[in-house]
Amino acid sequence: MDLVGNPMASRTDCGEIADDYNTFYSEYFATQKEFMETANRFLEKSKLPPMDLVQADASGWNTVQSRMEQACSAIEKVSTQEKELSGMRGKMVKAFRGLCRNAATGKLFTSLIPDDMGGSVLCGGLNVICTALEQTSVHREAVYKALERLPRILNNHVEFLELVGQDADIHQRAAKLYTEVLRTLNHILRWYTTNAFVVGAKRLINPSALSANLNDHITEVQLAAKDLKSRATFVLWKKSSNNAEEVLALGANIGRQFECVNLNIQQLHTASYDIIENLIHNNVKSLLGDYMQSLAIKHTSNSLLPAASHPITTSAEFLRELEYDPNLIIKDVNELRRLYFTNTVSRPDANRLWAFKENRRVTAWRTVHEDSLMLVNARSGDSMDWSTTMVNATFIRCLIEEKPDFTRINTIPLGFFCSQHRDPYRDEEAKPERIALNLVLQLVHHFPNFEPTDLRKCLDKLERDNIDSIFRIFRYLVKKLPETARVYLILDGLSFTRENQERSVWEIVDHLICILLEKKHKATLKFMFCSPTRANFLEKLFDDSEILNLPLAPMSLPGNSLLRLR
Repeated sequence: MDLVGNPMASRTDCGEIADDYNTFYSEYFATQKEFMETANRFLEKSKLPPMDLVQADASGWNTVQSRMEQACSAIEKVSTQEKELSGMRGKMVKAFRGLCRNAATGKLFTSLIPDDMGGSVLCGGLNVICTALEQTSVHREAVYKALERLPRILNNHVEFLELVGQDADIHQRAAKLYTEVLRTLNHILRWYTTNAFVVGAKRLINPSALSANLNDHITEVQLAAKDLKSRATFVLWKKSSNNAEEVLALGANIGRQFECVNLNIQQLHTASYDIIENLIHNNVKSLLGDYMQSLAIKHTSNSLLPAASHPITTSAEFLRELEYDPNLIIKDVNELRRLYFTNTVSRPDANRLWAFKENRRVTAWRTVHEDSLMLVNARSGDSMDWSTTMVNATFIRCLIEEKPDFTRINTIPLGFFCSQHRDPYRDEEAKPERIALNLVLQLVHHFPNFEPTDLRKCLDKLERDNIDSIFRIFRYLVKKLPETARVYLILDGLSFTRENQERSVWEIVDHLICILLEKKHKATLKFMFCSPTRANFLEKLFDDSEILNLPLAPMSLPGNSLLRLR
């Protein structure tokens, strides 16, 4: 790959598209230049020779692997000196262990990263980052997590350029993807080139700011990858449709020729068939009569025996037996929207609502096709604030009422709004066991294709007043979902729960997180938990990268943008 000139210079079959490469990748080249400058600043600071990416080749990945193994060894020595692996040290060890395990077995994450589009840049940049990880423990946890996620995002996306390299939009989106990757790596390297005193001061003021900014960069990479995949899928579908039409036309022509051949064969064999048919009819008729008589005798004797019991439970019977109200979630959503739009909305609340709705990490949670887990702290001063609730209610309503019929994806919306069910003594639905059971019932309601025998088994083993039993059923059913299923689960308004219920809510969230992290399911699971204030009692269940803290003072929304939520 020519890093100074055209990144796709080896492609000669793209026609006029080749003339526009410099336009498509201009932003990428600018970002590449900025990234190399940052990397060389760090190398100069570390008294190491500058990075020369033009000389990079495939062997460069071996150097990256060696660097990663050295970094793993350095932190392993430190961590093994401490028996206690809880707190920040434990989280750091947990973060890098998967990465180091792959490095030790020769399955380094870099083997998943494409070699053509920006491969040398990534190779050289990762070398520098691994050097930084080896020299200092600052930011190790966040950096390791980012490096684990990048290959999963990049893997296979380069194939789209091979398959549909003549599509201009594909190249524009590919350039955007690799631009965001380099911006992410550049963001990491800037941490190590900044003055240590400045970094320390920033960590004291806002300890999570650096990791939060890195998560934002990773989100932009995810969204860019999604856009590339969407366009490539559309182009490939269009090509397949055109090919299918050609195949159908060819098949029709061949079919007409076969019809002529079959007609001739039929005419030749008609006389023979008539003779054979009469012969078979006369000989088989008597045999069939004897056989039917024996069947009638067997049927009469079997009817005298008691019928075997094979209980079968359909999804409708399952829901009816557990007293499911399919209108509950719809009533909650409609009531929330009615209350919100009939009351005066303060400007800070409206700003917070807009900040949540337009947040890029929330957008990625909704749209990127992979498992996602998120705890959202709206950090409002009012524990009864409905900012996130309003957005989630609108999203759930869209999934339920506006689900497109033309897609093969089974969209399964599961939701519960704690703001609508606060008092377990007056409202049966507010009890923790009922919250958990509601999620099971919504799952069966929105995916009625579970096997009756599986549903019967669930009914037989279910203990309605036991959260553990309910989630064993939920886990069992989730494993039965097909690969085309996409589950959106939103548990909203956590600050509305009473203090004496926090332990039960903690158990519910813990069960759901375990189900998602077990990775024993084929479906895509997207779980979001929202609190108008800050759900401190739940934060220990999540990694820092899974927590979204909205700004305390969100920027003012543009114009009368609140109306767009209607």
